[in-house]
Amino acid sequence: MFDFHTKRRTISIRKHLYYAAIRPYRHKLGYMRLAVVLGVILALSGCATQKPAAPVGKLGYPEGRLLTVAGICPDRVMKGDYLLVQEVNGKSLREPVMIDVENVRALPKSVKIVAKGFEKGEWVGCEGCQWPHHYHSWFIITQVIAPASLKTEHSRFEKSKS
Repeated sequence: MFDFHTKRRTISIRKHLYYAAIRPYRHKLGYMRLAVVLGVILALSGCATQKPAAPVGKLGYPEGRLLTVAGICPDRVMKGDYLLVQEVNGKSLREPVMIDVENVRALPKSVKIVAKGFEKGEWVGCEGCQWPHHYHSWFIITQVIAPASLKTEHSRFEKSKS
C-alpha cells in the first residue's frame, strides 16, 4: 500500500482520503452517501477485492489441493480407515499425521501406501454430545500409486482411458 510521508508520521491512502475528503463534511453527508464513499475507497484500496484464503488442513496445505501422500495404516486404529501420513509431495513431515481416508475399500495394515488425492473438512458435533463442535478433516484418495492391490471405490476421480 502506498503511504504519504509527513514530518510527523506516515499516513496510509485510506486514512488520508478519510481525513481529507470525508471527515470535514461528514455532518453534511447523509449516512447513505457516506456508505457509498467508504465503499468506493475500500474498492479502490483493494480491500474489497481480496478473496478469502482456503483453510489449511492437517497436512499443512490448503484444502482441495492435489497432494501425493505416503504412509502406513497402523495395526491398531479406531473404526474406519486411517492413514498415518509420513510424506507429502515427497517431503517428510516433522511428525506423522493420522488422517481419515475415503474412497478406498480397506487399507492393508502395515504396508506402505502411496496415493494421490486431496484433503477436505467440515465442522461436526453438537452441544451436549459426546463430541463437541470440532473441525474434522479427511483425505479423499483419487488415485492409488502403491500397492497395486489397493483400488479406489469410485472411478469418478480416475482419468478416462479413451
